[in-house]
Amino acid sequence: MKKVYICHPFNGKKQNLQAITHICQALTKFGVIPISPVHSFSYLSDKVPEQRALALTFCEELVSSCDAIFLCGAWEQSEGCNREHNVALMEMIPIYNIDGWDGDKPLFRRNLPLWWKNKTEKDGK
Repeated sequence: MKKVYICHPFNGKKQNLQAITHICQALTKFGVIPISPVHSFSYLSDKVPEQRALALTFCEELVSSCDAIFLCGAWEQSEGCNREHNVALMEMIPIYNIDGWDGDKPLFRRNLPLWWKNKTEKDGK
C-alpha cells in the first residue's frame, strides 16, 4: 500500500476538517494509506504559536516518510501547505494535484500516478 500525505489547508475551520476527512475516507477505498496531519496532530492548537510551530515541524517529517503527496483544496494559499510542498520538492517525493472529485474518485490535474491507473474502489490494488 502507498502512504499518501494529504496536503490541505486547515486553519481550524470545520469545513476543512470535513473535506480532509472525506478525502481520507475516499482514498482508503482505493487501497491508499492517507496520512492526515490534521487528524494526527489535532491535540495541538493552531492558535498557540509554539504548538503550531511544532505541528509544522511534525508535518515536514511526515511528508518525508510518504510515497507521494496529494495537494488538495486551496493549498497554495496556506503557509503550512506550501512548506509541505517544498519538502516534497526537496525530497523528490512525487506530487499530485487533486482538482476535484467524481463522487469518491479523485480527479487529478495532469499527471496520474502510475501506481494509481488500475485502481478501482472494488479491488483497491
